[in-house]
Amino acid sequence: MTGTSLTLTGRIFSLFKRISIRNYILLLLLLGFFLPWVSYGFITKSGYELPLYMDELKRAVAFFSQGKYKLPDNVEYLYLIYNYPLFLVMNFIWKSRILLLITGSIPLLALGAGYLISKLPFTDFLGYGAYLTLFLSVILLVYTVLPKRLY
Repeated sequence: MTGTSLTLTGRIFSLFKRISIRNYILLLLLLGFFLPWVSYGFITKSGYELPLYMDELKRAVAFFSQGKYKLPDNVEYLYLIYNYPLFLVMNFIWKSRILLLITGSIPLLALGAGYLISKLPFTDFLGYGAYLTLFLSVILLVYTVLPKRLY
């Protein structure tokens, strides 16, 4: 029994040695998609839940900001966020720097577009999943731009 568990432990550690930094970043980005992106008042929604509960978020933002901020009425574009995990999985299959650049820039572009459309102060309601996703997307962009011999 002891020899088998040591062998299994050795196999697990050898698996983690073979996984590249890129794959760790992509796995954490995938995890960040399911962590809370929006935390406003009593409402916390992950990136996956964001398009589904947009009406609830609109009411919460209007209530907690006393009408100071308002989300736009047409939010059908938020359903495009469901393509992000697809980009993450595609990076595991195809090893392409262009695909990594696209995947790393999607969260930054989404945050910028969301700010321009809603004019909300994002630091008031971003959850830790959004911060993790933004931080890791910047790391992924830096990792992609670095010459291959540095990592």
